[in-house]
Amino acid sequence: VTICKLMHVHTFNHIPYFVNEDFLPKQWPGHKNTSHWELMNLNDHLRICRYEPGQFFAPHFDGIFKKSYMEQSQLTIMAYLNDSYTGGHTNFLDDNTKPHDITYALKPETGMVLIFQHDLFHEGETVSTGKKYIMRSDVMYKRTLIEPMSTKEHEARELLAQAEQFEDQSNYDEASKCYRKAYKLWPELEKEFGK
Repeated sequence: VTICKLMHVHTFNHIPYFVNEDFLPKQWPGHKNTSHWELMNLNDHLRICRYEPGQFFAPHFDGIFKKSYMEQSQLTIMAYLNDSYTGGHTNFLDDNTKPHDITYALKPETGMVLIFQHDLFHEGETVSTGKKYIMRSDVMYKRTLIEPMSTKEHEARELLAQAEQFEDQSNYDEASKCYRKAYKLWPELEKEFGK
């Protein structure tokens, strides 16, 4: 987790000062260790969120935004646009306890930027009074291959990325078609994900 001021990350060129290789695991779950990830840019999709009194964001892990098998997000970047409210902390939680123990509670300040791995369990605490505004995006990475990939494997992995996008859109019929095509094209992929 990195915390910095929004004014210090007004362009993407400043992100590498706050993000280093310590943020990234050596191997991503479900992937063979045949690639390396290089910092690319911010996701084009910025989201502005408003929380009214009584609203919260339940405990969760952030999802990966995949442009393709070769380009995907690995980190969340969240900017706090105001602090004129009570409650609304960003809490990092222990997902092995019930109820979830808070391992770190961040009290947001205007202009604060929070950068963290998608796989950290967290919540947006209930806003008690006032309105909370945040801006959220992702830090994108590009895969560079350590071992060459066959054409069939590349096509299968692109189909897998499409299937995951269809799933995110609740289009399960199209997702199933893409999964079937991917696994038929390159059967090793199915073994890799334990399906």
